[in-house]
Amino acid sequence: MDKAAELKKLYQKIIHCDCCPKVIPSKVRRQVLENTLSSEIVLMAQAPAETGVRISGVHWNKENGTLTAGGSFLDKHLALIKYSVNLKNNEYVRPYTTNVLQCWTGRERKGKGERDRYPKDKELTFCSCWWKKELEIICPKVIVFLGAPAIECFAQVIGKEWKLAERLKHQGEIIIIDDMELKGFFLPHPTSSYKEKDVPNPRKKSQIYHDVFIQINKYLSY
Repeated sequence: MDKAAELKKLYQKIIHCDCCPKVIPSKVRRQVLENTLSSEIVLMAQAPAETGVRISGVHWNKENGTLTAGGSFLDKHLALIKYSVNLKNNEYVRPYTTNVLQCWTGRERKGKGERDRYPKDKELTFCSCWWKKELEIICPKVIVFLGAPAIECFAQVIGKEWKLAERLKHQGEIIIIDDMELKGFFLPHPTSSYKEKDVPNPRKKSQIYHDVFIQINKYLSY
């Protein structure tokens, strides 16, 4: 079975998964894009949000085919390694995107505002079988974690305790996932209002993205 057929079969299983009763099911028909199948990198975020892939079927893109705000920011830096999340860009390879959770946990009140509910241990464990299978199919060389929630949730699954500020100092380390060995890179989420005080040597988020993708480019060019 080829990669596209494997992913289509996998997405159907994800759509019909009912392991976690307290999440908002991922009923979106995720599209299998041919130019993601040769991707040497996988982007891992937290979960499909209210917009983007939940509506359009394609990560980082709105229903009308334009990029989300986070997608535009990400795309500018992906260009450093000749990748793009823009559906209209046929010149560059499209990175494969997945999430620690395939469904959305919904909103909960925190203080004066709202935020996504933090997933339960069992939800992370149940969902890990899906992204592990995606990695097995794509066979990337690099995994890029986008945002503190994705970093913390992934770490929980593999028995680690990671925080964004600390992980920013460990770019390019080897990460073992079952029988897979990947180079791991860590970034603030493209849509986050990143607080520079969270790192010992404060830098703007765009500079962090630039530096990390330059490192990724050097690694993939070897």
